[in-house]
Amino acid sequence: MSISREEQSAATKAALRRALLAWRRQLPSAERQAAVAAMGGHLEALWRQQGWLAESSDSSGTSGSPARSVMLAVYWPIRGEPNLLAHFDRWRERGMSLALPVTPRERAPLRFAHWPLGGGMQTDGFGIASPADPQWVQPDALLIPCVGFDLRGYRLGYGGGYYDRTLAYFEGATFGLGFDGGRLAELPVLWHDIALDRIITERGDLRGGRTIARAPAVPDSSAPSDH
Repeated sequence: MSISREEQSAATKAALRRALLAWRRQLPSAERQAAVAAMGGHLEALWRQQGWLAESSDSSGTSGSPARSVMLAVYWPIRGEPNLLAHFDRWRERGMSLALPVTPRERAPLRFAHWPLGGGMQTDGFGIASPADPQWVQPDALLIPCVGFDLRGYRLGYGGGYYDRTLAYFEGATFGLGFDGGRLAELPVLWHDIALDRIITERGDLRGGRTIARAPAVPDSSAPSDH
């Protein structure tokens, strides 16, 4: 009895997912910490390049304003994902607005809640933290954790399909983040799979030649207003 292409793809992805999650769980702590620090540095360099992150703080400790306003959806780390929580705090201190995904109960796209610095948190039915009093937003860009990936930009996740359904309508910039050990020669791809714009690991931006969408420029507060 032959199996369909969809069944074969699902079986291949399931086997890859099990192997990569097992590898990720066993990653030595020192190696993990070094990789996460490198990822954070690569991302901050990319955000500065896009004008999304203020360059530095002044002598009073206050950051300047970024050249462009952006709402970046990040993630709350689970199951051995790169833990960038300290970086997320620093990005907000330097002018970025962040959001967290909230997983719907039904098979639907993710929703995103603004995540202010110091805001209250709650845990959803999946054990994932999200803002306690969600204010729903539409992000300009997504930072998506990857179990595995290939250099075409295709991502291997946990198999729930939430990001697949989200990417089907999302029009902003997309960044995949994962350990370089999750790099695969080629993932099986079906009609609903959508490649990410960039893939970042501890080795850098692996798809740096691709153009990404920019958020709109921050209005000049000194300019005359129509309102």
